[in-house]
Amino acid sequence: MSVLEDPDVASRRARRVDAAAALGLAVFLVVGTYFASQGQPARRPFDAGTVVLLLAAAGALAFRRRWPVGVLWFVFGVVLTYFALNYAAGPIWLTLVISSFTAVVEGHLWAAVTAAAVGFVIFPWLDYVLRDRPAPPIANLVGLAAWLLVILGAGLIFRTRRERVAEAARMREEERLRRTSEERLRIARELHDAVAHTVSVMTIQAAGVRRRLDSDPSRIRERDV
Repeated sequence: MSVLEDPDVASRRARRVDAAAALGLAVFLVVGTYFASQGQPARRPFDAGTVVLLLAAAGALAFRRRWPVGVLWFVFGVVLTYFALNYAAGPIWLTLVISSFTAVVEGHLWAAVTAAAVGFVIFPWLDYVLRDRPAPPIANLVGLAAWLLVILGAGLIFRTRRERVAEAARMREEERLRRTSEERLRIARELHDAVAHTVSVMTIQAAGVRRRLDSDPSRIRERDV
């Protein structure tokens, strides 16, 4: 059996894992945001709208590997709406981190970089623009930029490592197939040599019998009697 997993089987399992992870994350976001909102009286209270946005952001992650770019921008829009409505700061950021990381891993680096750049320009300034609050400190902006670089860099490292693992598995499979082919060829050659030797021996024996019979025809009569 091949050491490489069937792509269809792997894809189905990945979808099930993503769906289960999205469900678990949704529960975590709702519970975590509820408790986080209790200590943020200046923010909009936890309500049904909070739950809808949290579930939308978490639910989209179930499709993150099928449509990484679409999910990234959908989650971006949901998170932007969440903070534009002045809901409490909380773990909803995880959905944007995961979708950005996935986009990089799946080979959409520039989409992730674009989303990170747009987010860097918009998110820190929402309170300043929409609610007339102080501008974000320089230290906060530097910290955010560092985190964005870490996320993108981690995605690149993970993608590179996954490609190397896949390449190593492919090479092992090719080597296994090569050895199997060589073994089959060796067996075929041995069978060919054995059959050829047997046929040669039978031919020689038949020729010898024919010569003896030709030299002494009386042996035929004796065998008939």
